[in-house]
Amino acid sequence: MGRHRTKKPKFQPSAGRLVEAGTPTSILTHGGKVEKVVYLSPRKPPPAGQTTGSDSVNPLAHSEESQVDAPSQPASSHSKSKGTTSRLVNFLDYAKSYLPGSSEGHSDNHLEPEPSFPNSGLGQRGTQAEETQADSDAKDDSTKTTPKVNNTIKPHVTTTNFLQQWGQKLLDIMRAQESDPDIGKPCTQCPSNSIHTSGPEPSMYRCLDCFNPPLMCKGCLLNTHRWVPLHRVQHWNGRFFDSITLQSLGLVISLGHRGQACPNAEREGGKDGSLKTSKITVTHTTGLQDIAVSYCKCSVVQFGFPEPEERPLQLWRVGLWPATYARPKSVFSIHALRQFEQLTLQSKTTAHDYMGFLRRLTNNAFFEDVHNRYREFMTASRQYEFLHSLIRAAEDVSFKMAEGCLAVLCPACPQPKINMDPDWKSRPEEEQYIDALHYGKDGFFQANQHNKKMDHDDPSLTDGAAYFVRNAEYMQYLKTMEQFPDAQEETSICSKFAALADKYSGKLRSGILSLTCTRHEFALPCGTVDLFKGERYVNVDYATVMGLKRFLGLLIAIGSYDIHCQYLINWFKRLMRMIERKIPGVSRIWPIIRRCVPKFHLPAHVGSCRWLNSFNFMPGVGMTDGEAVERRWSTLHALARSTREMGPGFRQDTWNQHTSDHNIQKTFRIAGSLAGKLKKAISALAEKEEELRECEQTLVLNGRPLDEWKRQEAEFLHNILQPNARELVPKSPYEENGVKAPTMKEIVRDLERRHCKTPRSSKKRKHIQDDSESDEDYIPEENVQQDEQTRIMAGIKVALDLELEQIEVRAMVKNCQADNDQATSKVESRRRKLKVTIKGWKNTWCKSVLAPILEAIQDEALPKIKVIPDNESRSRPQCNPEDEVLPIPSSWPRRAIDYAELTPFINAEKTLRYGQANTTLDELRRNISMCRYLWKQIEGQVGQAVKTRNQEAVAAVQRSIDNSRETYVRIRKKLLTLGEPETSRNYRPLTKEDCLPGRMYHAQDKPGMQNDKVSWIWRDGNVHEDPSVWEAESERVRWFRLSAQVARWREEFNIVREEMRRVQRFFRYRAETWEQRSRANMPATNPLDQGKAAYSARQAALYWRLLREAQTKFPPELHVQASGTDADSHPDTHPGAQ
Repeated sequence: MGRHRTKKPKFQPSAGRLVEAGTPTSILTHGGKVEKVVYLSPRKPPPAGQTTGSDSVNPLAHSEESQVDAPSQPASSHSKSKGTTSRLVNFLDYAKSYLPGSSEGHSDNHLEPEPSFPNSGLGQRGTQAEETQADSDAKDDSTKTTPKVNNTIKPHVTTTNFLQQWGQKLLDIMRAQESDPDIGKPCTQCPSNSIHTSGPEPSMYRCLDCFNPPLMCKGCLLNTHRWVPLHRVQHWNGRFFDSITLQSLGLVISLGHRGQACPNAEREGGKDGSLKTSKITVTHTTGLQDIAVSYCKCSVVQFGFPEPEERPLQLWRVGLWPATYARPKSVFSIHALRQFEQLTLQSKTTAHDYMGFLRRLTNNAFFEDVHNRYREFMTASRQYEFLHSLIRAAEDVSFKMAEGCLAVLCPACPQPKINMDPDWKSRPEEEQYIDALHYGKDGFFQANQHNKKMDHDDPSLTDGAAYFVRNAEYMQYLKTMEQFPDAQEETSICSKFAALADKYSGKLRSGILSLTCTRHEFALPCGTVDLFKGERYVNVDYATVMGLKRFLGLLIAIGSYDIHCQYLINWFKRLMRMIERKIPGVSRIWPIIRRCVPKFHLPAHVGSCRWLNSFNFMPGVGMTDGEAVERRWSTLHALARSTREMGPGFRQDTWNQHTSDHNIQKTFRIAGSLAGKLKKAISALAEKEEELRECEQTLVLNGRPLDEWKRQEAEFLHNILQPNARELVPKSPYEENGVKAPTMKEIVRDLERRHCKTPRSSKKRKHIQDDSESDEDYIPEENVQQDEQTRIMAGIKVALDLELEQIEVRAMVKNCQADNDQATSKVESRRRKLKVTIKGWKNTWCKSVLAPILEAIQDEALPKIKVIPDNESRSRPQCNPEDEVLPIPSSWPRRAIDYAELTPFINAEKTLRYGQANTTLDELRRNISMCRYLWKQIEGQVGQAVKTRNQEAVAAVQRSIDNSRETYVRIRKKLLTLGEPETSRNYRPLTKEDCLPGRMYHAQDKPGMQNDKVSWIWRDGNVHEDPSVWEAESERVRWFRLSAQVARWREEFNIVREEMRRVQRFFRYRAETWEQRSRANMPATNPLDQGKAAYSARQAALYWRLLREAQTKFPPELHVQASGTDADSHPDTHPGAQ
């Protein structure tokens, strides 16, 4: 009998939004096009190989060690230090002999991790068979639909369990560990050692740093700690365990022979005497302590004649970093330097705090008894970080290194001769934006330097070799440009941001200004300068020239700067001035610069800046927001608090090291980041293209001049790229232009007129008197000379009018106050009228037209539809007339649709409901357009009276919008009951978000507007009510903005695809470069060449792995292959990957 009712499709998450199971979504096909596919049922497992949201997380983020970076430290030592320059010169001389072949202390702190060994079973990834089995297990697990269970134990449960069951037990163990039951018993280690000939000695010593060690005698303790001489030990003094050093027990650290005593070492009292030692204070991760060191006296050839190796070099080889070089008395273990490196890079811990931690760890009660090596530690850590950066870049120690040689480059940005497409110069003009550099610049005034007593001659170890420019050339440039007053100050007549300040008292440097790639947040090499008196043109110009020097061969550069609208006006004039004065590094050849203002800063601008310099409307920018520099600064505020106290050289070295670590961490995560961007771009582009297609179809159907709008858009996009864009584009096509908006009085009058006009049936009908209880006179005029379908339509039209009457009466009852007699009287009067009208309608149309059809249907499965009350129902208490259910098809049982006899009634109501829905949507669209214009009427108004009137008008329009939405929701519910499909394109669900007015003026533009959606009511494919002039203008603005959204998402899609290719080329280039360096040192004939070859091979293995990891995240059609070699097999077949 009845048709089976299909269940409403469930929702399943996809790409961060809710989509219906079975609805189309977008994927990237092998042809690189966005097409439609259909999701699988939510009960089915995802296809094999399908990526999930977790793929965007780079596994290297948890497994790889970070780069060497300079710590953030207060510079109180520099305020008192003397002769810093001479000590650095001395250090550089020693470093030349240490650096090239050294591998001590940096095996785990470089860019690359330990290489994987996929075929040998010795690496982290295991064998290929294990990987295959793991993948098979993962596929089997994916087919299981196990419900997600929250296994998190609440804190109060854990705490209660600890107190009740475990707390006292653990406390007893901690108390018992203050002693040991084996004290005084024979040493269990003596039988295994040959040092005791008279038998085991009593156990009186224990080590705090060994894992689960036994109590030992003195001899066994010294013997077992020959290779771990920095452990903390304790001695039982008869009452408790007291701290003692291994040095005081007689342990001597012999250098030069792997822990064995040097045969040529100096001895006390002759050849058979004890070793002559030197006492040194060592700072280790477990605290500070004294050790005894015996230096090697074996001769090596140095400076053309044999002599013992210098003491600093002997200490370096065993992992001890000397604080001074002439006569080392204080050293720092490589482990302590490495630990501080990670702490300062991760949490910005200062050297002062770290040394305080070690001193407390040594003696928490008598803090002042522990040596304070804070000043020496800052110097050692600075040198340690500097040498690490040289190892990473394959550079040697030099007073003047190549510009930017220590900087970490962005793998995804266009790097000429490294990662760009071989045919990039031959791209069509409309595609050249794919190879553009996206850069931004901004000042950071938190990174200032206090004017205090310090060594002002302190040079930077990384001067010009990382991210800061060369200091000498920069200072000479500033001196040269002092004669030009316009370069010494910068005033903004557009931006409301206070980028410049008048006073910087007490500061030697007011901050820094840096260039960053705005697509991936990498700092650009040689793009950072110190600011002295605010953000002046002279400073910004030099940072721009030096930071973009390596990118001058590109065709397009897209710049972001918060005052770009003013900065680039005289940019080439100032550039030519620099060329005329022969400023080093300044070139005449520059790419075309498209100037933009960051999205967050743009609302503070006024006038034409809001569309001429907007990332939302500038061609070729994709979904870049330009705020990358600000995000960099947000992570470096804690560092700025410590570097402001440092000397000039140390301050720059620290900023360089932390910036390198920032770039390195971005390198590890670049593949996952791009994969997430591509996924979002695919989804958003498909969604926006569908919105634009439906919107244009609706506009064409309603006779809008779409071709003219497209011509205007093409003209605007051409003119905005011209140097004189401000003159060529006097008005923005993305906001209302020159159309007179309705006044406030007109808006209020229109609302009142449409509120009083109730959408009734167009046919007149007779109403009986209010005080009459008879219904015999109620005869619709449509009853004369009508066919059956017309009679059905006329009766249902009357019912729909009655339905509206019921809604109005219910609203009156809801708003009626019990103590208001007048209002109560009006309600009762309307109720009586409504009751009589309903009764008359039933006794005429229902009785003569509907009842005979229902009586003819003989089906027990169909519940009886009561048209006219029977005797039994009349005896029951009757409901109020506004609550009475009218016997029209939308109130019938769902199975009534299946009966052919009732089809004319159902079709008649559906037709009328369509008309109701269309009328409601027209009214809704008009109200929303009115609300968009109200924003302009209200903006900038002052005065309490004016504001009150405006707020009342806005509230009235908003109430009308809400009423229209509620009316449409009710009508749609009726249509669904009548058999309208849930997925109807013309009558879709209407949410509050669909009724938002949207943006029509640039003053409304804010970050995030690229995700704005055009409601379906504007693209439903129906003929709309003829619009007024200002409603038509609103439609034009809506189309222009939607078209710009589609263009930006399409650009983002193409840019990200090319960035994925560039990342692969970059990783391959680096891997092959390190492979060449490794082969250049093979076969190794000395330890130096062996170290170079091994490090180069390890670096190559890292980049091969980064390439493989990237290709697992990127679509196969975007994999870049080497010439004649498959991209997937090359890393595994290369020796560096084994």
